[in-house]
Amino acid sequence: VLDNQDAGISLASAVGSLIAIFAAYLLGAAVVSRVGGLIAAALMAIEYTAITWAVDGWRDDTFTAAFLLAAWALVRFHDRASFGNALLVGITGGVACLTRITALSFIVPALLWILASRRTGIRDRAIHTGTALLILTALVAPFLLSCYIATGDPLFAINYHTSYYRHAEGIPIDQPMSAAEYIRMKFARQPIR
Repeated sequence: VLDNQDAGISLASAVGSLIAIFAAYLLGAAVVSRVGGLIAAALMAIEYTAITWAVDGWRDDTFTAAFLLAAWALVRFHDRASFGNALLVGITGGVACLTRITALSFIVPALLWILASRRTGIRDRAIHTGTALLILTALVAPFLLSCYIATGDPLFAINYHTSYYRHAEGIPIDQPMSAAEYIRMKFARQPIR
């Protein structure tokens, strides 16, 4: 649409910010009330850093929107486990994971917590949670498979970035290190920090 100009990246980032404002409303309304949603959206709309970074072309705005939409879907699913809400969780969770694969770190635990948090209707809740996980897997698996085929590591998008963190900390980066190994190393050296 913008003839391959850099402005196209900025536009995509700005659209992500606008969606994040709407998603903040949805999440606030689901958790608090419609007024709470309006306040959350207004705060999101006037946040200085969000505004100034929105036009730079980062994917942070898109991930913020995806995170808020996934959190909204999870709240709805927690309140009422249904096929429609499972579909919503699977799709929004998949989009969040395809924006940043680390989104698995909040989506999967949230689904497990939702499954374990209610004692009534456990069978239906398990079926709907399985449906959400199946949809999420169907959306994310092709990306993980592509990473595996191209690099030999399905979690390459996570593991590659440990070199940035290690470089910033003065830790040698001559050997690859997985994110799990990096976290284990950090925890072993400084568990409190």
